[in-house]
Amino acid sequence: MEKIAIIGFSCLFPDAKNAEEFWHNLIEQKDSTSSLSIDEIGIEPAIFYDPVKGKEDKVYSLKGGFVRNFKFDGSGYNLPAPFLQNLDNTFKWSLYAAKQALQNSGYLENESVLSKCGVLLGTLSLPTKSSNKLFEPIYQEALKPAIRELLQQEEFDLATLTNFEETSFYNAMISGLPAAIVSQALSLSHIHFCLDAACSSPLYATRLASHYLWTHEADLMLAGGISCSDPIFIRMLFSGIQGYPENNDISRPLDKSSRGLITSEGVGMVVLKRYSDAVRDGDRIYASITGNGLSNDGRGKYLLSPNPKGQTLAFEKAYEEAQVNPKAIDYIECHATGTLLGDSTEFNSVETFFGKYQATPLSGSVKSNLGHLLTGAASASLIKVLLSMNKGIIPTTINITDPIGSEDNVISPSRIVTSPTNWRSKSASVKRAAVSAFGLGGTNAHTILEQNKNTQAEEKSQPLKPVKMAIVGMDTFFGDCDGLDAFERSIYQGKQHFIPLPSQRWHGVENITELLKKYKLPDGKAPTGAYISEFDIDTVSSKIPPNELEKLNKQQLLMLKVAERALQDADIKEGSNVAVLIATEAELSVHKIQQRWNLSWEIKEGLSTSEISLSSDKLNKLEKIVKDGIHPGPIDSSEFISYITNIMASRISSLWNFTAPVFTISAGENSTFKVLEVAQNLLTTGEADAVLVGAVDLAGGM
Repeated sequence: MEKIAIIGFSCLFPDAKNAEEFWHNLIEQKDSTSSLSIDEIGIEPAIFYDPVKGKEDKVYSLKGGFVRNFKFDGSGYNLPAPFLQNLDNTFKWSLYAAKQALQNSGYLENESVLSKCGVLLGTLSLPTKSSNKLFEPIYQEALKPAIRELLQQEEFDLATLTNFEETSFYNAMISGLPAAIVSQALSLSHIHFCLDAACSSPLYATRLASHYLWTHEADLMLAGGISCSDPIFIRMLFSGIQGYPENNDISRPLDKSSRGLITSEGVGMVVLKRYSDAVRDGDRIYASITGNGLSNDGRGKYLLSPNPKGQTLAFEKAYEEAQVNPKAIDYIECHATGTLLGDSTEFNSVETFFGKYQATPLSGSVKSNLGHLLTGAASASLIKVLLSMNKGIIPTTINITDPIGSEDNVISPSRIVTSPTNWRSKSASVKRAAVSAFGLGGTNAHTILEQNKNTQAEEKSQPLKPVKMAIVGMDTFFGDCDGLDAFERSIYQGKQHFIPLPSQRWHGVENITELLKKYKLPDGKAPTGAYISEFDIDTVSSKIPPNELEKLNKQQLLMLKVAERALQDADIKEGSNVAVLIATEAELSVHKIQQRWNLSWEIKEGLSTSEISLSSDKLNKLEKIVKDGIHPGPIDSSEFISYITNIMASRISSLWNFTAPVFTISAGENSTFKVLEVAQNLLTTGEADAVLVGAVDLAGGM
């Protein structure tokens, strides 16, 4: 298949509003991480902090990488500026980066080219600052009568930072809408969706974008990833899985002493074009993608433990596609997050694969400068390499005092770049680099880049012709249709499945008539719907402990049940080269977890405002009653993880030991069609022998 040219890129990272500032920070060996401040969350972060790991509803690290002093200009887009101005930073940062990248490519003003340009964006499905503002008033209104009764105070109100009236309802659409907004605002094509392949998302977006270029459905593609979730939610999540260093320590990727990662925010995007077209049109080619290997870990020790076999498979696929000997690689930008397990696993994978070719590339990790941008992480790695190739200098991997490896290892003290180093090519005319990304849940990617001094015209490739797909297995669960037989009978019998709201679904909020009227529900009543009242899950086959079932995101549990039956119907064998693509959106009930944490300060501030004094014992009892009323605690790591959408697909892949790409796609009501489209492309390129295509939505939530 034809090489893909990168003809533009842009970024918004901590301490860097563009690529020039990012490069300056890299060369200056700047650590762009800092401590969470009141500016990020609107309240003193110390109220959420406890230095001891494992304290309920507390974070033990406030370190992070933050985008600060950024002003969004909503003018000059194909959507009204006031509308854009009311959107969350997830949308604003994405728009800014997309516009800058297209400007960098030279095509921002070219309407005919933009009409054939798509956009694929890696995103998270977790609460944002703006989505929390939407849902906080619901929980507060629901709790108010109970708190007033407990306190015997008719005028008591919880404190709030929310100006509800100014919050756009579009901010609830966390997962899928950002790419659609970018597409509409810049008058791009119908090809747009968001995806979650964890930390590998930008490299997955790049690969899926290449499919659309190879089929000639698009002539230009934007691909990237963004991390813009609520800073407290992210810190609670990674404190829950104990991913941070203790004592607010820094992260030291590729150093033996590093004991955790630092989470960060930001966005990066690249502009892609078929190589022959880029040469023909005289575009500036920063580098070309010659190979991109995607894989999944399959079955490992634990769902979240990286598996060197999966990482090695990504290497194998990339070099087979590029037809390049690993010995020819000048530099590897490692995933290297700074966690002991993650870095040691990656080290072993690199040794296993590159060692047998006696390859000796230089190596480094941008996470030492920026921290870990989660679904935006691989875009920072990719843009660092593009800048390095074009400047001819490899920047320092900072904070290293005791580098991992020994001198006879592929990753060794002498080959980790610990001072600015001139790019030394193994070839006289070509620079070659590789970028690795290994995401939570086993989503692996390895991308090979080359920059050729002698750009030569290539023959224009013929469009890749999509293969026909055969549907060889199915299952379903709609309303009370549990399985295909029930669904078929329902169709032929003409049965409707609309029922009143099941008890306990809204936890009593359905009885607060005035609140429901405020949200324009007719007569202040919960709507009827084709609700799934209940369903069972086999805890043995799904390998989920029974005591965890009640707390896990029900979307993921339902998908596990239906996926297993569909795979059995298709007679798919474990260990096959099967991809798993699930269409889904954020499960909005995740916001109740965040509201639980906020209640501590909201109660205290509310009491202070009302001049109510309680003993510490009574205050603690009140807090516990109210917090457990929203969401019973404590919140453990398995519950956190169940709200990350890509984990839904990874669970299935892990249970069945599948090795082909695994991720989720979000595009609103079009999600199922996008998943089918991507599945067809994966089958056409031979990256999967079969694809499990699923779609899930429990839209009956409050």
